[in-house]
Amino acid sequence: MKRLARWLTRLYPRGWRARYGREFDALLEDANLTCHDLFGVVLSALEMRMKPTIVPRIVDLASRDIPH
Repeated sequence: MKRLARWLTRLYPRGWRARYGREFDALLEDANLTCHDLFGVVLSALEMRMKPTIVPRIVDLASRDIPH
């Protein structure tokens, strides 16, 4: 079941896997996984794919009303 869980982590976006993949694999390795946990991995991966990418906005601080 752990092998399947690690395979399911491929459903996560590439950027997420690059940042959290090793830690998540270690967590899966240490856990006593159930079918419910595998379902949670799939749901979480799909949720991460559906969230829009957050792009930082560049704010012109000169135009902001910032008290001195």
